[in-house]
Amino acid sequence: MTKIYEALENASRERAVATGAPTPSLTTSALPKSLTEKLLSLAKRLETLVRVPDGRIIEVVSVAGSRQESSRISQELAGLAARRLQRRVLLLAISPTPDKRKRLPQVPPKTWEDLARGMCSLEEVVHEVDENLCVSMMASSDAALSGVLASEQVKSALDSVRRDFDLVLIDSPPLAESSDALLLSSLGDGIVLVVQARKTRWPVIRYWLDQISSQGGNILGVILNGQRRYIPDFIYRKLL
Repeated sequence: MTKIYEALENASRERAVATGAPTPSLTTSALPKSLTEKLLSLAKRLETLVRVPDGRIIEVVSVAGSRQESSRISQELAGLAARRLQRRVLLLAISPTPDKRKRLPQVPPKTWEDLARGMCSLEEVVHEVDENLCVSMMASSDAALSGVLASEQVKSALDSVRRDFDLVLIDSPPLAESSDALLLSSLGDGIVLVVQARKTRWPVIRYWLDQISSQGGNILGVILNGQRRYIPDFIYRKLL
């Protein structure tokens, strides 16, 4: 068992003894069954698309639209990998939104922003919410994210979570909303792009694909949200 998981297990026991309260659970909004099955297929494919010696770090990001929609897909993908595939998963949220706050412990959690300042350890920013599933918050706000990403402590922590988890999913803000979403594209092993079907024009998608490539990002596939369909990258290139 890894150091992070040992710390989480001990903390969970201590909370149970002290409060009698259960560990908070990451519940996701119900998605259409067809989309859920596509996400499960995607979770399996990520293991063959990205061959690395340790865990995989994947950014899930939408071109535009509601941050809540892409977050919902990130959460469902994380839950499926943890429950159905029995993988150790860390869902790394970039900054708080109302729905994310509900899924974290009631005490205001420490973030990777605190980690970058040397105010806490990595174990203190990772919270177990379900079997095989943990969540963590990178920054207290979008404005603080650039400084966090530049921190050497954070870069070292990413190497640590790669060793401790089979899959790390970065729940990123939309590309059109935050310039930091592009910076995140080079941190991991690949990107899953979420596109609102019938709402996003292909030239816009092509623009962001080029921007991601210029940052060294590796696009693994595209989820057309609304058509309930997952398109692998090699097919998506032909569509363009």
